[in-house]
Amino acid sequence: MLTAVADRLDARAPGGLVAIDSLTDLLKASGERTWADIVMLVRGLAKAATAWNGLVLLHVNRDTLTEREYGLLADAVSGTMEFA
Repeated sequence: MLTAVADRLDARAPGGLVAIDSLTDLLKASGERTWADIVMLVRGLAKAATAWNGLVLLHVNRDTLTEREYGLLADAVSGTMEFA
């Protein structure tokens, strides 16, 4: 599943805006993953967005994360926005 998403993004994302709603749903659909896999995926998306000269918006429900998980995700990206 994640390979298909990556292929589609490579073909359509350059120079554009990609919105993924939500990381939780994407991961549920992709089967069992470790937290390291999730962080690696997010880091890869951040690097790809730079290479594409694009922007990736990734929605995640903060209530589903521990403080450590949120910190790891925040460290993997260029910036975060939180809506209360």
